[in-house]
Amino acid sequence: MKRIFFVIILFSLTHFVAHSQNTSANHRSIKANQNSIVKDAKGNIYGYDVWSSLIKSRDYILLPIDSTDIEKGFLLIRLSEQEKLIRDMKYPKPIQSKYFKDGEKISSFKTTDINGNKVVLKDFLGKIVVLNFWFINCPPCRAEIPMLNGIRNQYKDNDNIVFLAVCLDDKFRINDFMKNLPFDYTQLDSGGFIASKYGIHLFPTHVILDKDGKVRFHTSGGSIGTSIWLKLTIDELLSKN
Repeated sequence: MKRIFFVIILFSLTHFVAHSQNTSANHRSIKANQNSIVKDAKGNIYGYDVWSSLIKSRDYILLPIDSTDIEKGFLLIRLSEQEKLIRDMKYPKPIQSKYFKDGEKISSFKTTDINGNKVVLKDFLGKIVVLNFWFINCPPCRAEIPMLNGIRNQYKDNDNIVFLAVCLDDKFRINDFMKNLPFDYTQLDSGGFIASKYGIHLFPTHVILDKDGKVRFHTSGGSIGTSIWLKLTIDELLSKN
């Protein structure tokens, strides 16, 4: 029943997307800059550093108060969860990786995390497993870390989801790197042998396994849609419970 409900919701939101795209078309060429006046519905004015940070969080959008006169400024609007889903569905699903196949079970691996805790993939059967393969000197890997932290934070209280980052670097380099840029997934260090096990040579690579250990999402390379589709896939799998 939950699966049917989820499909119905997505079908309905798809129709809303088309309307949303048409509504925003008139504003695409109008962009705010450092000198723009930005205020919220209560009239509070926001400086550039503040409102630009809120926009980057993807929880807010800017709309011109008057599309014919940008001197009147922009309105800062916080999106509801439904509005964010409508927006996110505009992004195409990232291209699948060459290393996995939807619906297949992947072989297990055994390793330790950077704190020395034993990690065995097959021990997570019954849970949703979100895997990220990365290394420190990979620019797109580093660029997406804040977005991945945001996803991890949304599900931090859900014990049915496990986030594992398989890093090619050793634990000393990882710990040093995370002093400046924390990465909230459980970090599995010196993971080159795990990446090789699956034939992975393009980074970052993401994989989501369902509770039966089957692949339900996988992609390689940096893409703005990756974090969006990670969340959509996780929510879909949670809806099946």
